[in-house]
Amino acid sequence: NAIGVDEGSSSKTAVKWGRSKVIKKAKGAYRSCIDSGTIDDLSEEFPITSSGTQWAGVTDRVMGGVSSGTLSREDFHGRLSNVLRAN
Repeated sequence: NAIGVDEGSSSKTAVKWGRSKVIKKAKGAYRSCIDSGTIDDLSEEFPITSSGTQWAGVTDRVMGGVSSGTLSREDFHGRLSNVLRAN
């Protein structure tokens, strides 16, 4: 039981390994993913998204469960992807 999420507001400061980076949403980020077919074009360094938010993995441990998981950016069947693995 694990999910990956890309939620949050635009124009915020993303922090990765103690470094801050101001992120602005790309113009295409305002288009619906239903129209564009793209949730994240992977143009920013992981875990930052092209829409100016950060990817995060969440398991049922937040509710007292025992699941665990990882979220990483890697090659998946020949395509650069955000890969969520649950244990």
